[in-house]
Amino acid sequence: MSILSLKYEKNYERLYKNIVIRLVGTFLVAVSASLLIWMVFWSINSQLTNIILGLINIFILLAIFLIVFSTHSDKKSLNILCPGFLIVSIVDFIHFYNYSHLLQDIEINGVNISLKYWMVARVLEIIVLFIHLCGAKKLASYRNTIILCFGMISVNLILILHIQVLQFLNVYDKYTLNTIKIILSSVSLGIAIYMINKIKDSFTRNVILESRYLYLSIFFVISAEISSVFLEGVSSFWVILVTILRTCSYLYLYKGVFEDLIGRNNQSINKEMKTYRKNHHVLLNSSIKKEPIVKSLSLNVEEILNAVSVPTIIVDYKGKIVVCSESYANLVDMEYSDIINTNINEIIKIIKLTDKNIPKKFDFDNYKNKIDDWQIKTPKGNKKYVQVTFSIITDNYNDKIGVVCVMHDITRIKEEQKKLINQEKLALMGQMGATIVHETRNFLTTIKGNSQLIELYCNNDKIKKYAQKINCDTNEVNRIITDFLNLSKPRETELVEVAFSDLVLSMRNTIETSSLMNNSQLVLDIDYDERYILCDETQIKQVILNICKNAVESMDKVLNPTLKISTGLDEECKEVFINISDNGTGIDEETIKKIGTPFFTTKKTGTGLGLNACYQIIKEHEGRIEIQSKLGVGTTFKIVMPYIDEDIEDEII
Repeated sequence: MSILSLKYEKNYERLYKNIVIRLVGTFLVAVSASLLIWMVFWSINSQLTNIILGLINIFILLAIFLIVFSTHSDKKSLNILCPGFLIVSIVDFIHFYNYSHLLQDIEINGVNISLKYWMVARVLEIIVLFIHLCGAKKLASYRNTIILCFGMISVNLILILHIQVLQFLNVYDKYTLNTIKIILSSVSLGIAIYMINKIKDSFTRNVILESRYLYLSIFFVISAEISSVFLEGVSSFWVILVTILRTCSYLYLYKGVFEDLIGRNNQSINKEMKTYRKNHHVLLNSSIKKEPIVKSLSLNVEEILNAVSVPTIIVDYKGKIVVCSESYANLVDMEYSDIINTNINEIIKIIKLTDKNIPKKFDFDNYKNKIDDWQIKTPKGNKKYVQVTFSIITDNYNDKIGVVCVMHDITRIKEEQKKLINQEKLALMGQMGATIVHETRNFLTTIKGNSQLIELYCNNDKIKKYAQKINCDTNEVNRIITDFLNLSKPRETELVEVAFSDLVLSMRNTIETSSLMNNSQLVLDIDYDERYILCDETQIKQVILNICKNAVESMDKVLNPTLKISTGLDEECKEVFINISDNGTGIDEETIKKIGTPFFTTKKTGTGLGLNACYQIIKEHEGRIEIQSKLGVGTTFKIVMPYIDEDIEDEII
């Protein structure tokens, strides 16, 4: 005999001993409990005691049904057991309901009519156990049909034994009932004995935990059937013993079902754990293989990226930046050492992406071959627009191992787009304004003429003052209209050769008139080094006068307002310049950035078009306007323009 056979024999003997011990012990406990109940409680109220014991059995049957139903077991035999015992518990409940005499106490020929339900329940019970053990695999596919058959059998048996049918046949007496009971008990015993042998055979094939408890359950069913033969009436001791034995049978059945389901769940969990460990091992090996691939890739690519000056980073499968070009570090205003080997999510936080749709967590699906426009703010505070292109890196097995991220600085493109949009707005506003203000100007001419006549011929000083006010406001409205008309139909620039110092000096009287209106002091510092510029004299005078007027208006709350105009020469750059300075309130940096933008103004009655026109005029003359300001000290506007080279001037002459 082999070692495996000896081991199997020992297990079988141990299991058999365990069953015998449980069998004897439980039977003795059942008999003792029955005697105790019969002597103590039965004499007090036999009906109530019987009902309580019966309801305990019904409760256990329902518990078997609920535990199988709630766990959705895939075991076919349990799927048969579940609806079968539900029907048995229902029939048992009907039996005890009638037995309780709560509604009525009906006996026919001295026989309690509730016994018919008890007999039907016992037959159904043994049939359910039989199908559960022997025929589950064959019949489980027809589970719904079996459930229906159980229901029909129950109904048919109840109808056959129904009181009115038996009354009609006049055969409902103790003799007939005992005969039927003996026949049903014999059938149940035969089926139960067959099931015992069937379970014993299963022990020789495989030691199954559930079979042990099913064996014990059926043994107590047999004991209960044998004990029921000795029943002589509802007050007999055997009624209690039969009920207690059935309770033992149901408890062992419940224990077998419960442990079987728990065992199956443990097997499922163990299987899932094995699968998890296997997958984890595969992923770990895959990660170990991917890491050297990306590292070797970084060594070869970084030099190429630095040579082509394309802002690029390469991110591995963990989200760590393994390659960074120098141009990328310059773009985001960071050091190379602060970027390399850093998680991309940390870089996203540092450059402060303002887009709401930027992914917060690294994932290949978020970076799958797409192009996005982002607005970033570098650690130095510079706001930039960048176009980002993502491409997935795969190995020879088509597994994703990293992402290439290429950035292009499109800040200038975005700024040009904004300028173009503003120009389109200006053109549209000009066209709309031209149609509105053209006719308005005619009315203004009439208003201004009449106010001048009133001022000339009226002797009332108060009325003259009102007329002067009308005349002044009319001039202001006319100026605004002129600005709008220039937007819709700008005048062509007529360039002529003009001496720069003479141009500035020719405006002295006009500027003084403007400054004296606010009691401002004018200081001139003119460089008389004669240089000629090509310009539209009228437009340049308009620019200087507009800036001077703004400077005077900014000093309205200063005690000693001073407007200083100085000119100079930069021979290295071949440029001349004029500085217009005031000692007003000054301008903050944010406002300086917005000066020259159409419709931006800090005045209560301004339009934001004056300085915009100045910027456009100087730009057409290939010059520029620079602003320097300090809050509480003052502001300087510097107009810079190229002068005519002497060699070119001689050729022109």
